[in-house]
Parts: sequence; structure tokens; C-alpha cells
Amino acid sequence: MRITAAIISSVLLACVRPVAATPEPAARAPAATASCVVVEGDRLGQLPLTIRVGDVFVRFAEWTLPDALATKPVGFAAELPAGVTFTVRAGDEDFTGTGARWLNPWGVDGPRVHPIGRITFCRRSSPPQLALGLPAPRVSLR
Repeated sequence: MRITAAIISSVLLACVRPVAATPEPAARAPAATASCVVVEGDRLGQLPLTIRVGDVFVRFAEWTLPDALATKPVGFAAELPAGVTFTVRAGDEDFTGTGARWLNPWGVDGPRVHPIGRITFCRRSSPPQLALGLPAPRVSLR
């Protein structure tokens, strides 16, 4: 009887093979995203001007002109919420900033000073966080 039980056990074990578990893909935390808005053309120099960047607003307070006859600004002041950055295109140069005021670093007059051609405002939003600073769990419905 013992030999028969051993043979039956061997046959059953040979027929029942463990199936390798398919590994779940590693869950990745959601990536941070950036929302960007461009101010150019006839909007440059316009007041009042408020733009939405992601979930916040940038409000322009003033534009700096090189002289009383100029129509193209070389600087600006705006209410700039935390987390918003900007890049100013003036001539062939790009200038990046985060402050509430920007004035062409070359001044308001001279051969190197070019008016603002475009301002790109960006706000980087982080993925949701738990209270402990850990990323929120990613839920997958299959």
C-alpha cells in the first residue's frame, strides 16, 4: 500500500506543476507635468492682462517702455504665484526668471537692448502626495 501511495503521489506531483506567477509591472508614481502659456504679439504691453497658467493666475501690473514714443516693452511687473517661472525672448536671446519684475538685463536703451518678443510662463505641478510626503497610490482597474 505504501508503494502505491508513493507512486500516486509522484504521479500527482508530476501532473501538478506550479505555474510561474506573472510579475505585475512596477507601479510608477505619476510624473510631474508642466502647464505653459505664451504671451506675444498685441498682448505684449496690454493692461489689464491676466493669464491662467495651470491652476493659478498671472496678473500684469505694468509694462516698461524705453521712452514715451515706444510701443514695445523691454520689461514688466506682474503678480507671479509661487511655482511659476518665465522665459523672455528678446531679440535672439532668452532670459529666464521667477521674480515679480523683469527688465532687460542690457538696460532700456542701447545696441544690445531688444524689446520683448515673447514671454512663456510655466508652472510645474507635482503629482498628488500623501500627508507623509509619499506619492499617492496608483489604482488600476482591470
